[in-house]
Amino acid sequence: MINNSSYMRSIYRTGFIALAVPPIAFILTYISGSMLFLDYIHVLIGAIWTGVDVFLGLLFTNVIKTINLETRKNIGVRMIPMTLFFIPSASIVTPLAGYVLAVREGIFSFTSTLFIAIIIVGVILVSYGGHSIP
Repeated sequence: MINNSSYMRSIYRTGFIALAVPPIAFILTYISGSMLFLDYIHVLIGAIWTGVDVFLGLLFTNVIKTINLETRKNIGVRMIPMTLFFIPSASIVTPLAGYVLAVREGIFSFTSTLFIAIIIVGVILVSYGGHSIP
């Protein structure tokens, strides 16, 4: 496994690019005022976010278990910075773009029953935390 500092800087530089791409895409789309592009960014970033989560959670974890320890370390050094930067960025941009779309289309209201139900379910789930619900 390579541990030199220039190699690690290049990995984290790539991670910072992965962090910056979703917000930059959202900001440029927001400034343009195009509903079509905003919808596209919302769906595209959300699909990539979901795809990365599913790939890492379902497929990659089963494959990585069968690989020797040194190879796992090398893969982890390359994968973790990208996922630590990209996934939080995408998880903020996707709902933000959805919120902006809903407000611009006039279908979002803090008093709607759907919004209130989502908040109630969210509070219940957060209050239970890691505890199993009987």
